[in-house]
Amino acid sequence: MKAAQIHAAIEIGVRLARQKAAANKLDDASRIAELVGPEMRVLPAESARVVLLNAKLHLIAVEEVSRGLVQLQRRRGIFDAAIKRQSANRCLTYS
Repeated sequence: MKAAQIHAAIEIGVRLARQKAAANKLDDASRIAELVGPEMRVLPAESARVVLLNAKLHLIAVEEVSRGLVQLQRRRGIFDAAIKRQSANRCLTYS
């Protein structure tokens, strides 16, 4: 029960951070790190995620493209996510 409460609190924090980030321009690596850092620090396994941004560098979405042993041969997942969300810009993050 306690673990579920902790997980829920983290999820609420992540959602609030993403809402705040959606209003701001993500034109710097430190701002992207502020967005995905808290969530990625507590992951039990390696994860590669792509941060999708519009032409004005505002957040569209953050999608996981690989979990566990990250294989960069799966580049197609990065571009598939960008095309699906009509993203003009993308940033790959890795934990």
